[in-house]
Amino acid sequence: MEAGPNNGLNNGGSTWVSTQPELQYTVNFTTAVTHYVWIRAYASNGNDNSIHAGLDGTTNTAAAITLVSSQYGAWNWTTNRSGFTVRPTVPVSSTGLHTFSLWMREDGMRVDRVVLSVFTNFLGNEFHIPNNGEQDLVNLGIPTMRNPLTAVTFYTGNQFQGSGDAGNQLASGSTIFYKKSTDVTWNSLPLLFFTNGVSNSNNKYYSVTLPANTFSAGDTVQYYFKIPYSDHGTTFVFGNDAVRFNTELESETQANRFSYTVRTPPTGPSPLRPPTGATSTSIKSSPIGTTTAIPRTTSPTRTACSIRPGRTRFMEAISKGCNRSSIPSERLARTRFGFSPSSTTHLPSTMAIRLGIFTASILIGARSTI
Repeated sequence: MEAGPNNGLNNGGSTWVSTQPELQYTVNFTTAVTHYVWIRAYASNGNDNSIHAGLDGTTNTAAAITLVSSQYGAWNWTTNRSGFTVRPTVPVSSTGLHTFSLWMREDGMRVDRVVLSVFTNFLGNEFHIPNNGEQDLVNLGIPTMRNPLTAVTFYTGNQFQGSGDAGNQLASGSTIFYKKSTDVTWNSLPLLFFTNGVSNSNNKYYSVTLPANTFSAGDTVQYYFKIPYSDHGTTFVFGNDAVRFNTELESETQANRFSYTVRTPPTGPSPLRPPTGATSTSIKSSPIGTTTAIPRTTSPTRTACSIRPGRTRFMEAISKGCNRSSIPSERLARTRFGFSPSSTTHLPSTMAIRLGIFTASILIGARSTI
């Protein structure tokens, strides 16, 4: 609905009930209590940003409903009133049929939705901000509200008690809708209760995990949430990685859903680990020119080996526990590696290695290559 012709007319006086254009709706009320009036409207500027409302010809408690300047140029919900500090309401004296009316205050004002609610805020306070470090989740080792593991987990929060806009979220019906960006059909999964808040005891948290391999690397995934309440209207949650918005319109939510791109799992060399059955001893840094004794934790059986000369072959012999006399190149090894020879015919149980300033790990009983 738009009030025309949008040439600057303003009727902020007291005669609009009888003189201004009026749009009427018949409403069947089930509770005889005061209802709050919410208007979803569009205004370009301060000359077309207000409208009157009322019930059964009475308007004073819902007059001059106004969009503020920060809401111009987009569709927004409002319960602001020009010149008033209280929200617009209509008193419902009895259940049954009543006539709800909108009257023009400024021409050019556009309205496409009206909500009459017994709640101060008819939408719930559900929140999901993917990059947000919610303290209660961080305390549990969950850094953000969208945890991008192989099977992606999403977390939502809701204020269920305390001052402000608390609401009782219903577990039954709380749902995530998701799909690949190129798909038409939305899939759904139920949200499950996750935990009560501790850092913020007014909050409850829900979670849901998409099964692993639901999507492939490079896919863009879109999603949003549908949250029912016992004391608020059903609330849809949409947004981006940094902010969330709540609305009662699922179509608006689907058009502005959350999204993310599935990443390729990181690849790289496997961390070095001792082979099965090997033991390791760490060597701490020592000043240049000193020696550090490294006791073997086991005494491997030494066998005669036929090993050709060379650095690699010598270390291979050590790793096998070979008899010293079977290593043709022991003198070369002593010269290059600083090993202190022993008078016994086998490699000693203690090896002395001349160290520079470094930290290393020797695998005892494992094959080593230098």
